[in-house]
Amino acid sequence: MEVTVTRDSLSVQLTPAELADAIAFGREIYAQSRQKQRVKKELTTMNAALASQLGAVGECAVAKALGVVWPKHIDTFTEADLPHNIEVRQQSYPHYKLRVRHHDAPARRVVSVIVPPDFGDGRYVIPGWINAVHGKKPEYLCDPNGDGRPLYLVPLKKTHGMSSLVRLIAAEARYP
Repeated sequence: MEVTVTRDSLSVQLTPAELADAIAFGREIYAQSRQKQRVKKELTTMNAALASQLGAVGECAVAKALGVVWPKHIDTFTEADLPHNIEVRQQSYPHYKLRVRHHDAPARRVVSVIVPPDFGDGRYVIPGWINAVHGKKPEYLCDPNGDGRPLYLVPLKKTHGMSSLVRLIAAEARYP
């Protein structure tokens, strides 16, 4: 398994099989969301399907980088994406900010992962994380789409480095 750790970020390489599995799972998420009529109306079918696939690839990458199981939850909206109370938020470009939502539980660990819109070469960077409660600051609140659904956009320089989350997970594994 190829995972590169720096002081602030992680970088992970998914195999072609892992990438294909994650994209297929993203298609399944999209299909079930459509069936339950949970697809956002402002997204085109192609954008909504792609968003589901990118998110699934992000979850797979973070799980692999952190050495945790990827449970592949679909439409739970209450459970964390990964063990250790981790919520994964995919972003397409490194200059984007980490999205924290109003409904994120205060103790939820929100992790950013950069997955380009074309899925890239299977190598993904995980630049940082923040507890949701610390990301819900008034100065981060905005409504970028003007649709009345504001969220918090946390600059990546305000997030914790991934090495601190790796240490927290190790400690939790030792003392469950």
